[in-house]
Amino acid sequence: MEVYMHRYFPNDIDTQQWICNPFSIEMEEINFLNFKAQEEFAELTSGTTLRLRFSQVPVHEFWIEIKSEYPLLSEMAMDKLLPFCTTYLCESAFSTLTYIKSKYRSTLINVENLLRSAITQIEPRFNYLCKNKQSHPSH
Repeated sequence: MEVYMHRYFPNDIDTQQWICNPFSIEMEEINFLNFKAQEEFAELTSGTTLRLRFSQVPVHEFWIEIKSEYPLLSEMAMDKLLPFCTTYLCESAFSTLTYIKSKYRSTLINVENLLRSAITQIEPRFNYLCKNKQSHPSH
């Protein structure tokens, strides 16, 4: 447990600041990164387009968006950012499943679709679905 705590909550938090705001960090402050990562960082921080994009989207979305251009940095950042998202989703899914499989609804067998629709952040487009649904003609 202690090993995992140090992995996710390092004592030297300054080494993780480049993830939260890469445009406020000087090159000298990232000397702990390998040479290839430092090259990617220099290229990343030299552009004004990415600086603007960083200010417009959440941190995790930014690192996902630049994964193809800066794969090493993106992977390193996502290793630090994702454990919390996935842990939250697991806990949320477990709580939702417990609610779905309550004593009143314990006979439900196929709960995958119920669980998926319960924990998703995607809003259904009811108007679109209704418009494209063909009504059943009467006989």
